[in-house]
Amino acid sequence: MDRRVDGLLVRPFSVKMSEDYVHEACERSIPTVIVNSPLDSIGDLDFCGTDDVGGGRKAARHLLDLGHRRILHLTYLHQCTDVLSREEGFRLELEAVAGTSCLTVHGCVSKPTETENALRELLTGPDRYTAVFVAGDGLAEVVYLAAHRIGIRIPEELSVIGFCDLAQARYMIPPLTTMRQDGYGIGKRAAMMLFDRMSGGAKDGEAVSVRLRTEMIVRESTAPPSGS
Repeated sequence: MDRRVDGLLVRPFSVKMSEDYVHEACERSIPTVIVNSPLDSIGDLDFCGTDDVGGGRKAARHLLDLGHRRILHLTYLHQCTDVLSREEGFRLELEAVAGTSCLTVHGCVSKPTETENALRELLTGPDRYTAVFVAGDGLAEVVYLAAHRIGIRIPEELSVIGFCDLAQARYMIPPLTTMRQDGYGIGKRAAMMLFDRMSGGAKDGEAVSVRLRTEMIVRESTAPPSGS
């Protein structure tokens, strides 16, 4: 910012670090648009991202329609607001159906063995969970590895649904069912919002919030629970 930038697009990964930068930008009256993960502690900023709550609900509905009632939610150790919103939507949809059970487990892409150990007991035995909703496609790869090592077949014995539709999702074995985010649309809309703010087209004090819908991409990693 010491180079006198005209505007900022901020995609928060570390909430604390992002808040520090954004506070400084606000103090310098630098137009700023937040992308994907809202900074709830800072109001009156334009935002463009995904309808994560709606996406979480769609993921839950897909698994419920297949007949799953014992479902794990695997999420990241360090969570931004977009990831929390996915879980919120997922749980809201599950709560509307009697007899469902949902347990949240925290995992880490860089520590697959620890995640496998956390999943092993939950995915085996008579009361095992039959499906996993992961907060991001990267974590789905960890679930695939854990299932392989435990000896659980996807989707015959375990359904897995991701979020994001990263490039590798279609090449996983089996190809991953996931919620697709409109990354191109978000980037384009966020840039337009920033240019509008920089040119004075947006009215001061009136923050704009835009959330683009997700798309369910059904591939081969989800199926009815075995024995149903």
